[in-house]
Order: sequence, then C-alpha cells, then structure tokens
Amino acid sequence: MTVSNEPPKQAAILPIGETTSEIFRVFGDNLNRLVGLALWPVALSAASYAAVVAAGNNAIISLLGAIVDLAIYTLFAVAWHRLILLSNTEETSAPWAWESRHSGFFGYALLVNIIVYAIIFLPLLVAGVSLNEFLGEGVLADGEPMPELSEEAIAEIASAVGVIFVLMLIVWYLFLRLSFVFPAQAVDEKYGLGDSWRHTRGNGLRLMAISFLTIAPAYLVATIAMALLVSLADLIGGVAGAVVASVVLAVAITIVVVALTVTLASVAFRRATGWVPGPIGGPSV
Repeated sequence: MTVSNEPPKQAAILPIGETTSEIFRVFGDNLNRLVGLALWPVALSAASYAAVVAAGNNAIISLLGAIVDLAIYTLFAVAWHRLILLSNTEETSAPWAWESRHSGFFGYALLVNIIVYAIIFLPLLVAGVSLNEFLGEGVLADGEPMPELSEEAIAEIASAVGVIFVLMLIVWYLFLRLSFVFPAQAVDEKYGLGDSWRHTRGNGLRLMAISFLTIAPAYLVATIAMALLVSLADLIGGVAGAVVASVVLAVAITIVVVALTVTLASVAFRRATGWVPGPIGGPSV
C-alpha cells in the first residue's frame, strides 16, 4: 500500500503521440491478464442483467441494476489500474475482493455519474422531446409506409441529433478531466476531483485526441470483425449462430474498450503527475 504525498500543483503537458503509443504498449504487455480479470465481472454483469429482466425492468429496478453494474466495474477497474501502476499480479488474482480503495473508487464513480447526468439531463430531455414530437406521435401500423417528413421536421430532427452529439462530447470531456481520480483511488492516494481537474488543465483536448486515437481503432477493428463473424456464423449456424456470435463479440469488444479506457487513465495520470509507486509502506512520489 502506498502512502500519499501532497499531489503536485502542476502537471506535465501530455504528448499525444507518445502517450497513445504508451497506452497501446502497456495494454499489450498486460493483455494476458485481461481474460482472468474480466471473467468474474462479466459473469456478475450477466447475472445482474438477468435479475433486472426477471424483475420487470422498471425504472427503480433499472437504476439499482445500473448501480450494481457500477460496483462490478469498480472491481475490474481497480484491479486493472493496480496491475498497470503497481505491476501487482498477486492482488489481481482475486479481483472480487472488496476493500476500502474500492469504496473510494465507487464513491467517486457514482459522484462523477451524478455530475454528468445533472449537467446533460435537461438539454438531453429537450432534444428527446423534439425527436418524439416528429417520430413518436405517428406510430405506424404494420405495413403502413412512413410519411414524408417536411423540411422543417428534418431540420428539427437534425438539430436534436446535433445537440445530443455535442452533449456526448461534453460529457466525455468532463469524464476525462475528472478521470485521474480513479487511478489515484486504486493505488490508495489521497486525491480528489479538484486535483484531477487541476492536473488535466491544459490537457483536456489532448486527452480527447488521445482517447479518440486509442478507442476509435478498437471500434473500427471490432466493427469489421463483427460483420465478418456474423456473416460466417449466419452461413454456418443460421440465425441462432449469428446471435450467439454477436453476443460473444459484443462482450469481447466491451471488455477491450473498457480496459483501454482504464489504461488511458492510468498512463495519462502517471505521465502528467509524475507519479511513481514508493516502497511498500513508504510514500509514493
């Protein structure tokens, strides 16, 4: 366990190319541990989803399911952060063990989600109403053709979609600016959202670019793989084979993207703050 020093007042500017390369290198170096660490969270997420569906999937049940999923994500993310930052392979052999660091991580994850949704809720609701006004009121009977939309309706829909897209960018930017708190919590540092916001000042757009360069290739490869695998499964096993292949690949894509996002936060946190682990029982620096 590391013992925190005072976080540095200023952080280094992140070089986009070097940071992106390091993220892929670190991810590749630890890829052999990914399946073992993700196995329990995936199984727990599947059980949580089944429980939500069985309970009727109403608003309260869905909210509880989302909170449970956040706790499951915490188990994986803390273990992956510690593997990257501490090269700690012993602790990651039991990623389901909940400790105080998990509580801190989960608390901040819950707070960040609340902040993000509080910021976007009203404008997103307005955008959603606009879409429903033009798409939701005229539900068509089976076989009935979709009526031609007016230019005004098309413009309104495009505007609503644009608002949603911009809001998603804002949400991702805010998440990246606050993301340093998560690797810090995973390695037992006394580090808060204010520290993360300060240390990502001047790095916000750089983190956006790094995240795009990191995650977009994974989605591109996954999309191509999904199309090829589903086509092959459809030829071999029919509809059932295609569905099974799609589900398996979707889970694999999710694991890879989540692991890359966690790796991004760890590497960026380490590079920007200059954090290195101290000796056992001694201070980190």
